[in-house]
Amino acid sequence: MFRTALRVLVRVAVMAGVAASFGTGCSRQAEGERCDFTWAGDQDCDEGLVCTPCGRLQQKSIDRCCLPSGAYTDTRCIPTTSPTELVCNTHVTIDTETGGSAGTGGTSGTGGTSGTGGTGGTGGTTGEGGTSAASGIGGAADGG
Repeated sequence: MFRTALRVLVRVAVMAGVAASFGTGCSRQAEGERCDFTWAGDQDCDEGLVCTPCGRLQQKSIDRCCLPSGAYTDTRCIPTTSPTELVCNTHVTIDTETGGSAGTGGTSGTGGTSGTGGTGGTGGTTGEGGTSAASGIGGAADGG
């Protein structure tokens, strides 16, 4: 009887531990905490908060869960005076064909300006041909 009661108690404890671990893994973010405006919208944020894109915040490092009215109790939710539509997500898209990260292409640069070509020099003057030596008269060899 004691062994059966112990088994039931152990099983209940294990099930309670598993349920508690799942319950804490699904908690939502509090004010000032990170969220993903692009992929999750307001689902990342706790009740009464909205995911605010970083372009609307003074600290433009990451999208954050903030009060929808623009009021704040967390300094990370201070609105900027010049809001933009900038979104600061940190996720990476995986290329399904290669398995690698699919990044965005860089911006192209402009070509440099070309210089003017140099002017060609004037050709040199050709020299006069040398005179050939006269051969000996009658074909006699020297020295003899």
